[in-house]
Amino acid sequence: MDKRQEVIKYIASVEKQLYALFGNTYHAALKLTEVRKAIESGASFTWKGNPAAERKLDRYLKDLSSKTALITKNGIIGSWDKGEARVKEQVLEVFGKTSTRRKETTDICEQAVKAHRAKGATGHAYANASREGMNLSTRVWNLTAKAKQELEIIIQNGILEGKSPEEVSRSLRGYLNNPDALYRRVRNKETGELELSQAAKQYHPGQGVYRSAYKNARRLAVTEMNAAYRRAEWESYQNNPLIIGYEIRLSNNHTVVINGKLRTLYDICDVLAGRYPKTFLWTGWHPHCRCEMVPIFISESDFRERIRARKAGKLKDWKPNPQRTVTQVPKALTDWIAKNEERSKGWKTLPYFVRDNRKSIGTLPVNTYTAEERKFTRARSTAEAMERATQLLSTLYPDIQNTELAALHHYTQQGGNYRQLNKQLDKGTLTDFNKASASLMAKALEELPKYRGTVYRGAIMKRKDYERLYAGRDEIKHAIFTSSTKTPAVAWRFASYRDLKKSEVRILFEIQSKNGRDISDISEFNGKFATEDQQEVLFTNGTKFKIVSTDTDLFGTIYVKMREL
Repeated sequence: MDKRQEVIKYIASVEKQLYALFGNTYHAALKLTEVRKAIESGASFTWKGNPAAERKLDRYLKDLSSKTALITKNGIIGSWDKGEARVKEQVLEVFGKTSTRRKETTDICEQAVKAHRAKGATGHAYANASREGMNLSTRVWNLTAKAKQELEIIIQNGILEGKSPEEVSRSLRGYLNNPDALYRRVRNKETGELELSQAAKQYHPGQGVYRSAYKNARRLAVTEMNAAYRRAEWESYQNNPLIIGYEIRLSNNHTVVINGKLRTLYDICDVLAGRYPKTFLWTGWHPHCRCEMVPIFISESDFRERIRARKAGKLKDWKPNPQRTVTQVPKALTDWIAKNEERSKGWKTLPYFVRDNRKSIGTLPVNTYTAEERKFTRARSTAEAMERATQLLSTLYPDIQNTELAALHHYTQQGGNYRQLNKQLDKGTLTDFNKASASLMAKALEELPKYRGTVYRGAIMKRKDYERLYAGRDEIKHAIFTSSTKTPAVAWRFASYRDLKKSEVRILFEIQSKNGRDISDISEFNGKFATEDQQEVLFTNGTKFKIVSTDTDLFGTIYVKMREL
């Protein structure tokens, strides 16, 4: 087994230690007298309402935090040692075929390790270093302290369901493995209704954070151990003259579980795999990154030349073939930097691989977006819209924010959010994402020139909805964003794209616009991004219309004439 496989097994053993530690702590908390009494009696329970129990729990959590920090720290140091050993192992595999060459190679590797250790690059130093102003103990405490609210939810769920203390305790394993189960509605034993516990309603862990103290602690440990292993590898490259670069390769298990099925994953790891200068500091592309570094070595002839130079006392004059040395990062990385110059504004911090290599690859602006811009851009579904906004649409509309252009474009896309957004606007209940989208769209529309003239809209609608909204009325306020077109034929296609069901009607609207906005250049269906040009004019949500007339032809198609108020 090579050192890479060893570190994978080592990390798994640390995960098991953390799992046992959190499980034992949670079991101990549930055995507290005050907790058992509350569960048995079915009374409401909060830690604040039971100060004696809370004091005991605080001691448990303090112990949990210190032990988690110790396990993680030891794991980091162990991973560092394995990273140093891994590089030596790889070098010996290539150059240590005989006892003489093995000694030569071992001496070189040991000198390289001594050099970086002399500069303070050790496993202990890495484990004790601060990250973003916090040492390991502080970061662990911030994560484990959230276990208090998690336990409160476990207890309250058990009380709601009428479980015994033993049943609640037995459910712990399931909650540790699947923390999202804690935040599902449970059946109230009194009413039979599904409901959330009070603590679950109030728990909002934030962006990019698990709803589980254990899973957050595990992610911290795994991320730091992997980073320590890779940092030790990288440090071992720096003063080793036999290494002239390295290659970042995908792991042989580059997969993800989607809906319970294992699928091949395509992500940043695929994009940025390649050959890098050995000075490029890399400890992973993302948390839980399974990619690996493979050193690129000097040639066999260069190695023999080095031995001869050392024996002749001319080692200072020896240099490897410069044509083999990796001096440039892959173009894919510089392209990635350019591509993410806009999206990075919504990130809280720089990725480590950018932060650690700013001198060689440049940097990115971060944390300059508003809350709604962050909410919109962090959704994977908006990536293409953001790319088109920054690269193409911004040249047409330089005075409109890229995020606002992207929100409009995303709304018009095949598979965009126009249906979901308008349904939610109609009901008055918006998700945070659609709330952000609607706000950004409205701002973009304000910046566009008004379109005055006749536009058309086609729709297939349930008859009862038509009668509720339009029949016998003089005015209507559209809660939704109302799409229309400057071309009657396009409107007819939307009204006739399929046969009607018995409960449906076909409607063609003719609208006199005074504040609609021409978004035909921004829409995906503008004849450039897609072959069809829909000539779209969009009315913002909340627009009021005067219903001028309604008519029905021999085929049952309803014609509605409206004038924007």
